[in-house]
Amino acid sequence: MSRVNPIYHHSEKKLDQELEWITLAKSDPKHFAPLYEKYHEQIFRYVNQRMDDTELAFDVTSQVFLKALKNLHKFEYRGVPLGSWLYRIAKSELNQAFRDR
Repeated sequence: MSRVNPIYHHSEKKLDQELEWITLAKSDPKHFAPLYEKYHEQIFRYVNQRMDDTELAFDVTSQVFLKALKNLHKFEYRGVPLGSWLYRIAKSELNQAFRDR
């Protein structure tokens, strides 16, 4: 029997909770904290595994969340976790960091 990691696979209840957090954060950025806490570690690991500089990985991860917060009003919920959007931002920020180097 395979085990599914509940951090990465969301039930309807978890998706509903996340949508509530997103809606609150769109109206007031201080409500972004639960989303940051939920996704920071996994986004950092994604970035860090692709870089040879941990300090730069922290900087890139910070940029991911700064851009996410700044552009959250553009996010359209489509029934998938916010993490999908954050990974796209992370990929873009990684590419930018590599170009800048």
